[in-house]
Amino acid sequence: MALKTHSLTNWIITVGTGIITGCDEENFLSIEFPNEKWEIVQGGDGNDTTRSYNPNWDMANITITLQDSSLSNGVLNAIAILDNAVLTGTVQFTSKNTLTGQGYTGADAFITKQPDAEIGRNSTTREWNITVPHLIAVESGIA
Repeated sequence: MALKTHSLTNWIITVGTGIITGCDEENFLSIEFPNEKWEIVQGGDGNDTTRSYNPNWDMANITITLQDSSLSNGVLNAIAILDNAVLTGTVQFTSKNTLTGQGYTGADAFITKQPDAEIGRNSTTREWNITVPHLIAVESGIA
């Protein structure tokens, strides 16, 4: 049995040309694929099954959770402001584990929601929501 090591310090996230830093230590990156790749329809007699391909199956919703003091909040905010100004502010998104080569990449990423903010005695986090129309998973050894 081989010992494997998991460390958040091995992951690098970039949005546009900015390397994201100041991430939350619990759950700094969440990737959700909301669409099924295939839709299944079965006939009433149970003999025929048809599957329909969904060309948008690889669309992903990404949440990056940053500490409120992270300088990357300013980087992501600048990307959002640029997109509002010129409506073409899409950027490249990449996350990669430098130790294993596993990760995700996709062009045309855009910020879909500004983060909510809580201001009080304790430091809080900010969740940036990003959509990538076609996110590609890169598995170990295929980089």
